[in-house]
Amino acid sequence: MIGTHQDTGKTIKGLEHLRQSLARLLTTPVGSRVMRREYGSYVFELIDQPGNRTAILKVYSAVVDAILRWEPRVLPTRVQLNDSETASGSFELELEGIAVSDIDEISAGSNVQLTVPLGGL
Repeated sequence: MIGTHQDTGKTIKGLEHLRQSLARLLTTPVGSRVMRREYGSYVFELIDQPGNRTAILKVYSAVVDAILRWEPRVLPTRVQLNDSETASGSFELELEGIAVSDIDEISAGSNVQLTVPLGGL
């Protein structure tokens, strides 16, 4: 799939396009898009939760639920939420999965590993 980079306007494809699509999906609150109310994830609603195991499990659940529903190119097998090393108060999602369809340089059935920036959730 080919798309446009959200910051530069340049053409992107493959894993870079998948990474950008996942970041947009996971940082869009459900109900915030006018013509697509169901699109997004519930990660945003978990911002003020305490940083305990229950809240982290809820974040993982919201991430996997959104990916399974809205991103047909990858089937998640492992997710890990980490503090970003680039910006204080930001998070990154480490995602491992299986490519459901060909993603340019990765053929269907292959393993996919991505780090998705989530900003300051």
